[in-house]
Amino acid sequence: SAEESLSIDEVPTPGEPPSAAEPPVRIAVIGRPNAGKSSLVNRLLGEDRHLVSDVAGTTMDSVDSLVSWRGRELLFIDTAGIRRKRSIAQRVEKYSGIAALKGLDRSDVALLLLDATQPVARQDARVAAFAEEKGKAVVVVVSKWDCVVKGTTKKAFTAKLRQELAHLHYAPVVFTSSKSGEGLDRLLPTVIKVHKEYGRRVATGQLNRIAEAVMIDKPPPSRRGKR
Repeated sequence: SAEESLSIDEVPTPGEPPSAAEPPVRIAVIGRPNAGKSSLVNRLLGEDRHLVSDVAGTTMDSVDSLVSWRGRELLFIDTAGIRRKRSIAQRVEKYSGIAALKGLDRSDVALLLLDATQPVARQDARVAAFAEEKGKAVVVVVSKWDCVVKGTTKKAFTAKLRQELAHLHYAPVVFTSSKSGEGLDRLLPTVIKVHKEYGRRVATGQLNRIAEAVMIDKPPPSRRGKR
């Protein structure tokens, strides 16, 4: 199983790679409070390294965990939930939001966790916008899939997500359950694939050909006879 293939290593100093060979894939786990961030990371690590509670917002600071998976090192940055502005009245709430954004800054790939039992809210879109604006690769992770109403299909759920989070139309969607382990075998391969695309370099000639094709298909508007 995915859980058995992971091994715990010593966590490096934040911001520094664990070895001189290849830096780890840095993964920020983001989402609304109580979306299942800590439960997901606990399941991947195979131990209760992070505090989990049914009370929204129990995780109060970012916690890094380094794991080795199929020869690759993955650094999970388990962030505190990013809260609504009006909820950041208390100092601890404000600190949690800052920690979450710092974790996102240090990441390559953002796992956006959405609770399958809750409708997509404006806050989910805001959290997704944070990752997109910072230029991070994104994987949408639908958690608690084992708790959804019977008859709900993944295809229908994904189609609805594409409408509500249209700016993340490119991001793959993985359905998971920390309780049953469903989808965890697909999650890490998806992260590696997305990270590879995230770091891909495009040759200038290829980029020019793409731009030329777009210009031909949708020419820019003209002004006084000139484009």
